Amino acid sequence: SEESGVANSFPDARISLQHLYTWAKDIYEISENDLTWNNLYHSNYCVNYVLNHISEVSPGEVYDRDDVKGMALAHRAFNYFILANIYGKQYDKATASSDLAVPLLLDADVNLKLPRATVQEVYDQIIRDCQDALKLLKYDTHTYAHIPGRAMVHALLSRVYLFQSDWNNAYNEAKAALAMKSDIVDYNMI
Repeated sequence: SEESGVANSFPDARISLQHLYTWAKDIYEISENDLTWNNLYHSNYCVNYVLNHISEVSPGEVYDRDDVKGMALAHRAFNYFILANIYGKQYDKATASSDLAVPLLLDADVNLKLPRATVQEVYDQIIRDCQDALKLLKYDTHTYAHIPGRAMVHALLSRVYLFQSDWNNAYNEAKAALAMKSDIVDYNMI
């Protein structure tokens, strides 16, 4: 099965998957790595490095500097949305300013020791990154699904607002995303 393939590829995953499936109190042993945490923060390190240093690189013929910055911001926003919802409390407007989420690392310095940000701080950063990305991104969609375009950012914002119970903004962002990309993949045809 796919899961056993993951477990065999990553020795830490075997025990952690067993803990997940049995609702164990602790998912990871003290000596194990949390692959989700590590991978998302590694991705954010790469994104932050790009954002910190892109102005030092002369514009190329193959890429547009603003588009690359927009993609980096979109990736960081998505990563923090996942991180906040796995490792933080569910967004609750009444307590979001005091509920803890994850450290909000916005610089490519791995030596920074940051406290956990509040759920509100993380959500505010996600929204800020998305709004900035929308101003910078060149295309609504890309040929490859892992490259973010404006449609993806609108869809992410819709989901963020949905989690915040901000129904009007969630609707408006979903509508904007669907105006750019409304086709549905029929998985029966794959």
